[in-house]
Amino acid sequence: MKGRILFLFLTIFIFLPGCSQTSSEQEDSEDLFQVVVNSDNGQTVYYLNKDNQISRCELFDLSGNKTERLYTYTASGDLESIVINSASGETSGLYFTYESSRNDTNAVKKIITQTTSRAENQKIECEYKCDEFGNVTEIIQTDSNGNVQRKILANILNG
Repeated sequence: MKGRILFLFLTIFIFLPGCSQTSSEQEDSEDLFQVVVNSDNGQTVYYLNKDNQISRCELFDLSGNKTERLYTYTASGDLESIVINSASGETSGLYFTYESSRNDTNAVKKIITQTTSRAENQKIECEYKCDEFGNVTEIIQTDSNGNVQRKILANILNG
């Protein structure tokens, strides 16, 4: 469940209302941009690196307590881990491994193994459907419990 929520959240977070984006003043820093999302539950600040990936985020609840998440990626740009430092001082993590199959140059299936802080493994199989331009138009996710989630993506560049 956490994997599906994380994937969906990372896919659409930038389109949510209440977002703003600013350049970081520290151009030599790994974090080049900040995206701030305000909600009824508090505020989340995302720090994006030069590859437009989230390198870390800070979540502030309504009381001002901060939870920080640190993201690492593989050389090919896939999410490798998320280390979570909670407001209470606890540290936990999510760790991902990937198996991919490709159709010419497009990834058509990816199997993600998510290892939680309790050392539980959950596999999520993602099947990608692409249009004639190679853009992903649909993602079908199946978790290890057999739950299926289908996401249709609108391609604003090609119509």
